[in-house]
Amino acid sequence: IIVGLMLYIKIFLFVYALLFLVFLFINKRYALNLLWAGIFIVPYRVYTMRFLPGCSLIEFQSLIIFLFLSSKSIKGIISVIYPIRHSLFFYLCTCVLLLLFSTAVPCIMQIRYYKNEFFEFLLLIVTWYCLRSDRDTVLSLLKVLVVCLLLNAFYGFYSVIVGVNIFATPLNILLGVDIDNAVDMINQSRGFLSFRLQSLFEHPLTLAQCYLLLLPAILWNKRYFSKRSYIAIVITITISIFLTGSRSALFPLVLMFLYFFISYLRKKRKYVFPFFCIVICSMFLLNSIQTEDREYKDVVQSIKASVFFWDESLQKKQKIEGSSVSMRINQLDAMVDIISQTNIFVGYGRGFREVFAARSTKIDGKLLGFESVFLLKPVEQGILGLFSYFILIFSLWKLFMRKRKTREYITVLYSIFILSIIMTGIRPYSFIMLGLSSGLICFSENNINRKGECKEKYLKI
Repeated sequence: IIVGLMLYIKIFLFVYALLFLVFLFINKRYALNLLWAGIFIVPYRVYTMRFLPGCSLIEFQSLIIFLFLSSKSIKGIISVIYPIRHSLFFYLCTCVLLLLFSTAVPCIMQIRYYKNEFFEFLLLIVTWYCLRSDRDTVLSLLKVLVVCLLLNAFYGFYSVIVGVNIFATPLNILLGVDIDNAVDMINQSRGFLSFRLQSLFEHPLTLAQCYLLLLPAILWNKRYFSKRSYIAIVITITISIFLTGSRSALFPLVLMFLYFFISYLRKKRKYVFPFFCIVICSMFLLNSIQTEDREYKDVVQSIKASVFFWDESLQKKQKIEGSSVSMRINQLDAMVDIISQTNIFVGYGRGFREVFAARSTKIDGKLLGFESVFLLKPVEQGILGLFSYFILIFSLWKLFMRKRKTREYITVLYSIFILSIIMTGIRPYSFIMLGLSSGLICFSENNINRKGECKEKYLKI
């Protein structure tokens, strides 16, 4: 049975790749849409499994679409990344140095990680070029992403209702993934929730971070949606993030909505005083309500525990396990301890946590829980790796800050990204989602006339 199911997966990957090639011959915009759609409609384990020797399906697609570009398009791509050439060169040199001097992890394994980063960046620069050079690409890609994101969310809701996520544990068993390290959160409680939304991703944190990073692009491009569709999309994304139980996404989400709301009030000053009056009255009203409804109290306390993640007393009352202040302090102590045993500038090497996952020592046990980028990066890549990574992120922020109209949304996007990776680390797809959202915000200006009106009709979803 397992052999037969694996054969079906291989056939699916072959058909998906063949469809991609057909679309590429028709129009590269269609192929690009199919590539990005796969993130939301193809299970993570399948989309990133080996399709060809040393290459997954998404990497194969990224390489092929790049090779199909004309020489004129290659010059266009160079012009896109030319402003950040120094940062890219510094990051490349850093990776080479880390590969040479970080000897605790096998060189082949480290190369595999850097290869994944290369293909991610290759996909991003091709996407940025297509978004900048073809105004129809912005609209078509935005439409495809929204539809696939909604399908992904609705599948997540369905799996919660039926209590089975066939793309979690069953798929991991089929693919031979170590179940002890695999994740199936469909029946894991978090506060008053008796489940965590996971959908097709390998972890609820990955789903939450992807949704969170794509949301600013949707908020900025609201002019392309009908009012009802726009509201429904934003509500669906917000509910999905909440149901993942990911505080590292929920907290930045609350801050982002709060910022935009205050920004709106600054433009409508006559509403400021009534708003604060309503807020103060509501707080007094909620505190004065005396009820024995246990479910109501659980919901309120769970929301507080999710937003005020630093209050450990709330975490204990709601029996929320996972990241906490004391846990982070313990991990910080472990990081200082373990990095003091090697070269602090280069670390142990990419994949150190995975290589030594089977160890049972005290330090390694704490190391497995490292999520924050400030905890894991220094251990694996040292101070040099951490510094070069943030130099790259800063250069990307400066690259997309060149357009005055989009500066506010770009700054919000990179702020919630930094806050999220500080809290829960760099998840799969997070970097390419950051780059995609940046492109959809910055290059969508090509579709706006001088009056700020959309040149195209609303997206009909």
